[in-house]
Amino acid sequence: MSTTASEQLIRDIVRGEKPVDLLETLGVHVSQEAGAYRVEGAGAAVAKPSLADVAAGVVNCARSGVSECRRWAAVILAASAVIDLACLEEGKPGAHLLEALWDAAETGVFEEQALSLAQQLVKVSGPQP
Repeated sequence: MSTTASEQLIRDIVRGEKPVDLLETLGVHVSQEAGAYRVEGAGAAVAKPSLADVAAGVVNCARSGVSECRRWAAVILAASAVIDLACLEEGKPGAHLLEALWDAAETGVFEEQALSLAQQLVKVSGPQP
């Protein structure tokens, strides 16, 4: 898989459009140990999703079941070898989404305020490539 295709796949996973299991195709292994998710291996590419990408993932994840949502959030946070979440360090919206990801990684649920913020960010940004 080319770097561009790898980066696109990672962004699709972050947006919740593809399952996190597809990280395996990039050489990144996801496992669960004692209730926590572990992500190992370095992928060929590192993607820098936008704030809108993460927001879309929150919106899509919120439609899933609690266990799937918990898994998605935990893996997105743990996959720093291939996912650069620097966008969440820029301003209050990013900080709120980062906090929401940590909460969802524990509970599998996004609070209404975080979900509302994510929906607004998706709406403002429009369709993502």
